[in-house]
Amino acid sequence: MVYPDSVKEYQGGTFIDTNLEAPVLNASGTILVYCPPSVSGNEWTVFESVKVLGKHAIIDQTNLKVLHLPEGLEKIEYRAIVDCGIRELTIPFSVKEVCKNAIFGCDMLETVTILNPDTIFADGAIRWCKKLENINWAGKIRYDQICHLKGEPFLIQHTEDPANLNHCSDLKFQNLIKRCSVGDSDAMQELSVFFEQWSNKENASPFYVRASNHWRYKAYCKGNKQAADWFNRFFSEHPWERLESIVFDNYCEGEINGTYLNDLGYAFFDPDEGYSIRLCEDYPELVIASAYDSWDSPDDGFGSETDYNWWFLDENMQQIPGTKCVNASFREMSSCGQFSEEEARAIEILKQAKSKL
Repeated sequence: MVYPDSVKEYQGGTFIDTNLEAPVLNASGTILVYCPPSVSGNEWTVFESVKVLGKHAIIDQTNLKVLHLPEGLEKIEYRAIVDCGIRELTIPFSVKEVCKNAIFGCDMLETVTILNPDTIFADGAIRWCKKLENINWAGKIRYDQICHLKGEPFLIQHTEDPANLNHCSDLKFQNLIKRCSVGDSDAMQELSVFFEQWSNKENASPFYVRASNHWRYKAYCKGNKQAADWFNRFFSEHPWERLESIVFDNYCEGEINGTYLNDLGYAFFDPDEGYSIRLCEDYPELVIASAYDSWDSPDDGFGSETDYNWWFLDENMQQIPGTKCVNASFREMSSCGQFSEEEARAIEILKQAKSKL
């Protein structure tokens, strides 16, 4: 079977449990839509003409032990390789992008070799591969990148309420957080040093070390040289260690107190509220924060629900100019036109700002 090149959406899952005896590709042979188990067997090499592995291109093939991807392949799409018996996999140098969950549920996979240091991997590109321990990425030993690849946090979250904090009235702190709010990487590094100095005081709260790690890592991700030098030493001396922090990379598990976020340096949040913070799945540069509003949602036949306020923030935890707070329940998030519209507006604003850099 051949897909016309004009078809833009396709997924191999359509062909599971069929009697196909040949792979399904598009007309030009550049997209592998589906390879049936009768073809792949125990070992299979993807055709050299293929540029894209589509969704469910290779799925439910536990007998497939060896899979060869060709040089010339450029993209591995969402859940392209799922529930296969492969033990190792090499990502060719030609691959430019590996999408989220691209390699998923391959329980026997132990080793992944990535030949190109510049291949772009979505967060959690290789997920639920229980035996995966060895990732060789063009000689890299940066553990934060490995965590990103597997969809795991590099920073260890601590959200318990701290004690003995007295830094918020410090004018230096107030000045630094203003500069951090506009993405100043030098200020982020300085704030890290500021917290580190407070951590050296007698009976200092563990908060200060964690806050220092948080801001140093943000400075590092933004290209600050001092932070980069610190992390290069850290990755060399502690190649498989993670760092304690306050939140993950702009998101957290569970609820975090607004006062705690203020203490960390994020002035946007109301100290009297508790917040859930997550990254937008479709556009991770967008941060979505929510806080409890009321239990007054009317019963629409499915029972009453808790209403929340939702804000759309940039990577510096600031509300995106041109967006507004949306009031909706969790169930309404997927059906509320106002929420979807505001989310789309926020993403478009961030994209436009990024294009001007």
